[in-house]
Amino acid sequence: MKKIALLAAMHGNETYGFELFDSFVKLYPELQSQVKLVIGNIEAFKRKIRFIDNDMNRSYAKDAIGHEKSEILRTEKILTEFNPDFIIDIHTTKRDSGIFFLSNGLSKAKNKICEQIGYDVVVLNHDFTRHSFIGNHDNAISLEYSLSMISGNTTLSFCNNLASLIKGETKWTPKQKVYNFLREISKVEYEHYSGLANYENKTEGVAIMVPKDKSEMDAEYYGFWCKET
Repeated sequence: MKKIALLAAMHGNETYGFELFDSFVKLYPELQSQVKLVIGNIEAFKRKIRFIDNDMNRSYAKDAIGHEKSEILRTEKILTEFNPDFIIDIHTTKRDSGIFFLSNGLSKAKNKICEQIGYDVVVLNHDFTRHSFIGNHDNAISLEYSLSMISGNTTLSFCNNLASLIKGETKWTPKQKVYNFLREISKVEYEHYSGLANYENKTEGVAIMVPKDKSEMDAEYYGFWCKET
């Protein structure tokens, strides 16, 4: 059987990974030893904030400074000791963008996660991910949940598919869509396309991770222009 690490609270105020882990071990207690919950930014989680000094998910593969450097070293030590086959880095967003994977290419391991769990995937380029967690782990992928999409049904679906991934079962899932990242949506473009909706097609591409207004600006960017493959 495969071993899987679930990374929760890479951003300290994004905590759904804990709920997913708890639900999984309740549903599949016999598989608990195959799954490890790893807390990303413990201090930010305790304070219920995104980060302490620097965004942890923008601090890999460079000379990280401040509090997040110690969190990265601790997290990497845990992962090295557990040696998982797959890592799923779980995030949440206020933006109404559904549930989808973010990946920096599709290695064999990343592609296996995508196929088994079954969500759409946005493939980002190297420049965008080189300082991120997934950009520095060939067996890791990020899973983005819109807060509005979290429910008993979506939690159950994830847990069932995760169990199949651990057991190496081949399950049929609807073929997911793959979007290639083109570039970030600029502030000018966001303001120009007033009311721009997620998955709306424009000349520039398909809009993904777009905030409805300032209340949904839980990251520093206005979304992505992507192309469906």
